[in-house]
Amino acid sequence: MIDFRGRPTRDEDLDWILRLETAEREAGWIKGSTRDQHRAWFGDPNIAHVVFEQDGDAVGYAILRGLLSPDRDIELKRVVVETKGKGHGRAAIRWCRHFAFAEHGAHRLWLDTYEHNVRAQGLYESEGFVREGLLREAARTDSGYVSLVIYSLLASDAG
Repeated sequence: MIDFRGRPTRDEDLDWILRLETAEREAGWIKGSTRDQHRAWFGDPNIAHVVFEQDGDAVGYAILRGLLSPDRDIELKRVVVETKGKGHGRAAIRWCRHFAFAEHGAHRLWLDTYEHNVRAQGLYESEGFVREGLLREAARTDSGYVSLVIYSLLASDAG
């Protein structure tokens, strides 16, 4: 049986995370964050910064915001996996869904993704997320402005 789990990110994870972010940013999938931004999130009670491990090896990470939201509305700010096509992204989304709804009593889990990231959109839709809309040219990247697709999952949808 595969052992997939999330654990709080530690300072010693940051070099690895920043390498992943650099590759994802250069590929045009995320904006990325600085070391100091990540460190600030570690101590914020409104944020969960999590490293995913499979059989003891780090395979990805996620950042969730809004844990203290009075609206019980949690944002999946970022999910990044090191190797695509091995099911780590799907496992990470399922972990985040459980974390938001079962552990934090969220009413809504939402995220945005670049409009050109159709692979991620397929994953989110296959996991029950509903496309809510499009924010036109809402994010400035190294290559110009890109539109963001908004997805959400309600507790009643998650079962």
